[in-house]
Amino acid sequence: MPNLVIDWNSAPAAVLAFTGWTLLHTLFILGHRSVLINTGKMKANGFGPSRHEPQTTLYGRVCASHANCVENLTIFASIVLALTLMMGDGSSRGDSSANATTKEDGVDFLATLAWRTVYLRVGQSVMHCYSTSETVVTIRFLFFVGQLYCLGTMLYRAM
Repeated sequence: MPNLVIDWNSAPAAVLAFTGWTLLHTLFILGHRSVLINTGKMKANGFGPSRHEPQTTLYGRVCASHANCVENLTIFASIVLALTLMMGDGSSRGDSSANATTKEDGVDFLATLAWRTVYLRVGQSVMHCYSTSETVVTIRFLFFVGQLYCLGTMLYRAM
């Protein structure tokens, strides 16, 4: 089996990071539920949808953050992967003399926005898990707006 060489600064690597962050939420939920089941505090079929857990507990806030991650991962991955595929193998579109740096700049720009989206997502998740106070919820919202800005900019730049 050949060794994979991954450019961890690339946009597709940012998709892997976002996926890993979402998986980390899933593992927290799995661990919490496993403890409740194994200690007899809850039956395996006693859990409702995790999105409906009260956000007064850390578990409830992680569940809500997990749902946000899952909802946004599909949009993020679709945009990043589609744009990565559309950019192709590194050759520029059209006249090579006029567009020689356009392709390279586009790849760098996409990677920068993709990673900023991941950092903003992590920030939003941390705030989500930290508190439900008005100030923290406002900060969390600003992290979300930043993600939307990055996603929108990626799409706009592709046009």
